[in-house]
Amino acid sequence: MSMKITTLVLATAGAALIGSAAWAHHSGAMFDRTHTINLDATFLAQVYTNPHVWISVVGKPEGTKKTAVRWDIETVGPANLTRVGITKDTLKPGDKIRVKINPLRDGRNGGSLVSLTTKDGIERGFKGGPEESVAPE
Repeated sequence: MSMKITTLVLATAGAALIGSAAWAHHSGAMFDRTHTINLDATFLAQVYTNPHVWISVVGKPEGTKKTAVRWDIETVGPANLTRVGITKDTLKPGDKIRVKINPLRDGRNGGSLVSLTTKDGIERGFKGGPEESVAPE
């Protein structure tokens, strides 16, 4: 009986630790979800792998006279991007794009992708999360 209780307690503790690690990974606390920035940008490169695709652009916030700088942007995973029409072949270095992001809270040049408008003028992305896609018709 004592061995069953010990096993149950250890299994519960292990599940709680694993669950908290997964929650921490998926935390969006570093992004300011109450603000968006639109960047007029040039696509540089991407890291198209799980769990999140990263894209790098050179751009500046829309309507500002700031100098264009590099921005590193976290997106969802490849499967969710593909669902809205963004594949690893969609963007080519040098493509002019518009990117809408939730910026990093600490002010660095980065953020979380909300949407991306490609050179064909089609907006692709997410209104609030991967379940709220903005996909071409």
